[in-house]
Parts: sequence; structure tokens; C-alpha cells
Amino acid sequence: MAVLLPWILGLGVFVLLVIIVSLKIINQYERGVKFTLGKFSKVMEPGLNFVVPIFQKYRVVDMRQTTINLPPQEVMTKDQVNLKIDGVVFYKVTEPEKVILNVEDLTTQLEAKASSELKEIIGNKTMKESLSDREDIAKKLLLMLNEAIEDRNSKIKKIGE
Repeated sequence: MAVLLPWILGLGVFVLLVIIVSLKIINQYERGVKFTLGKFSKVMEPGLNFVVPIFQKYRVVDMRQTTINLPPQEVMTKDQVNLKIDGVVFYKVTEPEKVILNVEDLTTQLEAKASSELKEIIGNKTMKESLSDREDIAKKLLLMLNEAIEDRNSKIKKIGE
């Protein structure tokens, strides 16, 4: 029995270390996306979570509202007037699994998509329409940005809903 005591004690310490390493804390404003053997498992809620080392990995997604400043750029309107436009995009992640599974870098993709789509929207309007239809421009831009993160095979909640 005296020979087995160090083995039992060593095994106990090993199990305790694995449990400690497996515990992960997710803050209230975050969600964790858990993968088991590389496959999506679930969304981890705030608080203490268990992640099995080697077999499971996770990525954290910030759920707070975030802003992106669009750099100023020149756009030609439908009536051949040059306008210098810029903008601010406010977004909030509502489904973290869609962001992790469908988008490599959300901020970069939204900034690029918003800049190009804003140019296209303004390019299809006259100067007068561009200056007066801000709400229509914002709605069109929102629809196009939602498509940037959408999984075409499933229905997801849109940004801003």
C-alpha cells in the first residue's frame, strides 16, 4: 500500500491540474464559441465554463456595441458631381457563432464592405438625393452589411434587430 500512495497522490494532483486548466471564465459582455475536435459545439455563456484541454478550444466574441469610422473618400454621383463622404458604422454582435464560423475578421470585413457599398449607393443617386435621403442610404447599407456575415444556408438575426 505504501508503494501505491505516491501514484495515487500523483494521479490526484494531475486530475486537479487538468480541472484547473479546464476552467475558463467568460465575462458578462462576452460569449465564447466552443469547438470540440474542430467542430462547433456550443456558445459558452458568461461565467465559469469547462473546456477539455487538447479536445476542445474556444474563441471569445465581444458582444458590446462597436463603432467603425469609415475614412473619407471621393464618390461620383449619378449626375456627375464629386462628393467627399465618410461615415460611422455602429454594430453589435447578436449571434457569436455566425461571426466566428462565417467571418475571418469582422471589423475589417464590415469596414471594407461598408466603404464599397456606400460608394455604390451614393453613385446611384443624384447629389440632391444623396444629401436628402440619408435614412434610405442607411437602410440600404444595413441590408448590404447583413449580407456580409450571413450564412446563405440558414436564417440568422440581422445586425440592428
